[in-house]
Amino acid sequence: MSTFILKKAIYQFEENFIGLKSSDFEKNIVFFVTIDYNIFENVFFLIFKIGAFKLNRKFYLFILVLILLFFSGCSSMLNRKFVFSQEHVVSSSSTASVTVSKITDYDSLVDAIDTMIRACRTEQTFQLSDFSDNIDQDIKDAVQQVLATPLGIYAVSNILYKTSLILNYYELSFTVTYNCTESDIRGIIPLSGKMDLKMALMEKLPEFRTKILFYTDTYATVCEDIDACILDMYYMNPLYAVGFTGYEYKAYPDDGSPCIIELQVHYTEPAVLLATKVKNAEVKLLEILDAAQEMEALDALKFFHDCLSSAVTYDLDTEQLLMQNENSMERSTPFSIYGALIEEKAVSEGYALALKELCDRYGITCVLVSGKYEGVYHMWNRVYLDGKWYAIDCSADALGDGQIGYGYFCVTDEIMRAHYTWNEMDRTYCRSTLIRDELKEMDIDASKMEASRYTWQAEK
Repeated sequence: MSTFILKKAIYQFEENFIGLKSSDFEKNIVFFVTIDYNIFENVFFLIFKIGAFKLNRKFYLFILVLILLFFSGCSSMLNRKFVFSQEHVVSSSSTASVTVSKITDYDSLVDAIDTMIRACRTEQTFQLSDFSDNIDQDIKDAVQQVLATPLGIYAVSNILYKTSLILNYYELSFTVTYNCTESDIRGIIPLSGKMDLKMALMEKLPEFRTKILFYTDTYATVCEDIDACILDMYYMNPLYAVGFTGYEYKAYPDDGSPCIIELQVHYTEPAVLLATKVKNAEVKLLEILDAAQEMEALDALKFFHDCLSSAVTYDLDTEQLLMQNENSMERSTPFSIYGALIEEKAVSEGYALALKELCDRYGITCVLVSGKYEGVYHMWNRVYLDGKWYAIDCSADALGDGQIGYGYFCVTDEIMRAHYTWNEMDRTYCRSTLIRDELKEMDIDASKMEASRYTWQAEK
């Protein structure tokens, strides 16, 4: 009934005031209503448009009819389809709605959705014009294609969309729900080879990042290289190992390249606390190095050995736990350079990492050796002096109560094999006895030359 009354009012207005044909007037009404979506602007626009007519009660009736048309759905009265929406507002936030982008084919639709996700936007609207294909099916296919990409698999949990027909184009609005943060997406590191991986780890590990993301489309061995590189990075840079307990990674998708790889690194404490520990360890390192800066290489090496063997107490409690749970035990403070230098209580790994850092900074070539002592996990060092390799185990020479032994200072592999086992395929053989011969000429108690923590405890 209301529709009939409104149509009659429109017809009366046409006949009495404007004298236009119904079809022409209908076009004018459509033009005025769709030119702007703000009703007050429409009213004043019409007033100026037909200002030549005398303003009387019938004209005001027309204004009222026009307002009623707007709120009662003029599109149904005029047998046309129109959708009214507010103008999109540009926001400074990357996650907010942005201005409309125009799309004309399937490929550009896929690119637009992919770009939206790479920009970490949660909402965006597109215009589909001159789109001759099956729109509904193409939208579904495009969404599924984007969700099947590495970024879609890793970052997106859901994509919702809706379409609206507006005159001769479709308005397509997307809403994206993410599994991760914007900083995660923007922080993805592209990899093309092992060198890229090493450089990325060198940058991120000192920051104690718990999550590092990589993307590769051609690097087939990235997962295998992570295993090698991350341990190399920690053992080549002992300060990075403070608080480190382990790592794990997962590929998205998990069936090869291209893929996104999420590396999770586990630490005992938050990054800010670990950074403070590293600074404290750095101060202690510099203190020892300052005292050795005028020494010859062998004297400096002996000084480093003596500092660690005398000041650091071997953590027997942690060693007992290690014997019981070698494969599952968390690498806590006693395994770190911080445990050795600051807390002055460590197991063999803490001693070895501290000696390596001191030697590296002084300029003595020093490497870590991982193996076993009498069947229990153990770590020690090898140093390169005057063209020869020598084995050193500072933890074994920590006799306790500030006492120092030299039973495992610059010894040969032959001596080490009596109690130690390791992978001997690395070919850094320790065969020279030159330094041991020099030690005999130094003012060292003969009983200490063969003494170690193991023999010293047995004698006591």
